Amino acid sequence: MADDYEIAKAGGKHAGLIDRNDGMPDHLVEKSIRSLENRIQIHKAKIANPRDFVDTSTTDVDIGYLVNSYWPKEIATYKSEVKVLRGILKDRK
Repeated sequence: MADDYEIAKAGGKHAGLIDRNDGMPDHLVEKSIRSLENRIQIHKAKIANPRDFVDTSTTDVDIGYLVNSYWPKEIATYKSEVKVLRGILKDRK
């Protein structure tokens, strides 16, 4: 199975990420990777302690959705984007 970078390079999911970052200097691509990795850590913290990150009026059902679906999906997207950005850097070397 093709990896995230190969899929993006072929015009699939995250192809726009390649278009936006391919001409960027390495240090800015690396900065984007660090930013995404930071978002992943924040989302993991949200999953571990959701009440620390939501309004007090947020229902248990809504928190369940955030913890079990929304935040994990965003983590998966961020991880995929990191792989694409690392692929850009690897191709340059």
